[in-house]
Amino acid sequence: MELIYSFAGFFFDNVRESQTRRKAGTESHGSLRDSRVAFFGEHPAFFVPVERVRKEVSSISSLNPDIRVKRRREMKKVLAALFMTAVLAVSGTARADLVISQIYGGGGATSTNPLYSNDWVQLFNGGATDISLSGYSLQYAAATNTTTFSSSNSHNLSGTIKANSYFLVQEGRGTGLAGTATGPIYDLLGGNLNLSATAGKLALFRTTATGASTKAVTPNLVDLVGYGTTANFSLYPTMTSNLSITTAAIRATDSNGRTVFVAGSPEPNPVPVPAAAWLLGSGLIGLVGIRRRQK
Repeated sequence: MELIYSFAGFFFDNVRESQTRRKAGTESHGSLRDSRVAFFGEHPAFFVPVERVRKEVSSISSLNPDIRVKRRREMKKVLAALFMTAVLAVSGTARADLVISQIYGGGGATSTNPLYSNDWVQLFNGGATDISLSGYSLQYAAATNTTTFSSSNSHNLSGTIKANSYFLVQEGRGTGLAGTATGPIYDLLGGNLNLSATAGKLALFRTTATGASTKAVTPNLVDLVGYGTTANFSLYPTMTSNLSITTAAIRATDSNGRTVFVAGSPEPNPVPVPAAAWLLGSGLIGLVGIRRRQK
């Protein structure tokens, strides 16, 4: 906790010094963001409104020395609390996120050798606890399907996905050619979903009963991805391109901080970066950035 307070103190002191320099005319307003200050890194959770900080600094400066010290300590605690909230949001300890992270549908293509022999779906658990997949199911439908998913296109899952870990589910294989890439390591074999290589809809449900393919509010719906340009429904913005036998739909974050899916090179067995390591690296980069903006 002392380390967190020291980070908060560093942030507070830099904001106060920056305001003093501006009053003296030695620092331009462009050295800090116009509407927000980067707390650590560029993650949206690490931004604090500038005006609120400036008002607090101004009110503290007008107090007598004894009260000023007390108020500064209180503000450091507030900033420390904000910091802890951001840490929990990034590390996943505040919420367990089970999501679809990649979709590959080019397995067994007939025209030319696909990248992989089988279709597959990659899940990710961003939470701090393991999740049993018993009772969960993956359900697939064509991109323009307007009804519910069908039981014939449903795969009941099993196994356990570890905290902060990926889980690769093998799905169906076409009647065509073998994949050119080294076969991935699957966490669950035997799936029979025949995913489209270009566009489709895939959902993760916390039930084995089939659900709607065009509704965001559906009982037991965990995640639903419409991939390709023709998918008529998705919980995410429409993709700008279709997939192919060499690309997968990959979860990403765009420049506006939105979660999107993009077509890219598949990575079926990535190694997740521990939240603590990510946070340390982001923090160091953020601190360097603050220092540079003040020079």
